[in-house]
Amino acid sequence: SKWLLGDGEGASSCKNSGYLYNEGLVCDARPDCAGRWRESEGCAWGETWCDARGFGVREVRCTDVCGAHGSVVANADTCECSCRDGFSGPRCELAPAYSISGAAKRSWGELNGIYTRVAGKLCNGKAVYQTSKYGPSQTWAASFLFQASGTSKWLLGDGEGASSCKNSGYLYNEGLVCDARPDCAGRWRESEGCAWGETWCDARGFGVREVRCTDVCGAHGSVVANADTCECSCRDGFSGPRCELAPAYSISGAAKRSWGELNGIYTRVAGKLCNGKAVYQTSKYGPSQTWAASFLFQASGTSKWLLGD
Repeated sequence: SKWLLGDGEGASSCKNSGYLYNEGLVCDARPDCAGRWRESEGCAWGETWCDARGFGVREVRCTDVCGAHGSVVANADTCECSCRDGFSGPRCELAPAYSISGAAKRSWGELNGIYTRVAGKLCNGKAVYQTSKYGPSQTWAASFLFQASGTSKWLLGDGEGASSCKNSGYLYNEGLVCDARPDCAGRWRESEGCAWGETWCDARGFGVREVRCTDVCGAHGSVVANADTCECSCRDGFSGPRCELAPAYSISGAAKRSWGELNGIYTRVAGKLCNGKAVYQTSKYGPSQTWAASFLFQASGTSKWLLGD
């Protein structure tokens, strides 16, 4: 008549083995009775099992399980949730986007920024998130937030790691406490900026926080209806996956060239993208003289913006 907390192996065969158990008979009918629970962790020396002080089991309704961003599927008897607002996961606990801050600077680029959900991609049954730093068509150059297969770790890594969901990244959190979502209060560790002799060290100041799609699209965009990946519809001439690129930029302070001038207003070139981002052209030489104009653009496969010909 015991109830147990155990692993899948024990549950699959219903065997009398677990991490905690209650003393039967008094708790035969349901696990949340006032019976005494015992565990094998944290006991005094010489004790194999001891009282699980402070341990509790309480009844929860399905409406509570699905949270503020989900509804219980009609007639479901297993608390199955239907998610909304771009949230995902079995309990609608995963936000459509996360903001990363405090990661140590790398020589090759930046890990901080907004990470949004990658459509149709899962690792360990959970959503995968990608920074849009290099544009949606350059996923190989982007950074990813994902959970490695067969673990409870969340990692920040590259496209190669995320594509195969392997346990490899630039930063990771210590699992179990952060299994469900990456923005819990778990401890993150990284391999950059550590003391001599340390391979991994605490990522001090590093933070992951939930972001809503309405914040991702900013003042010049709106979330596309029914999109679960923070897809933005831009207005006011703005462009980019986050509607972050203005329709025009003013360049000033560039040194004088013998052949001409780089300073001036640069406007967006219709239909032209570099690295998934808009290209801008000065109109100094007129629209028919593009060969003589100067351009503001981002080089492929990098995070650099350039002024060039």
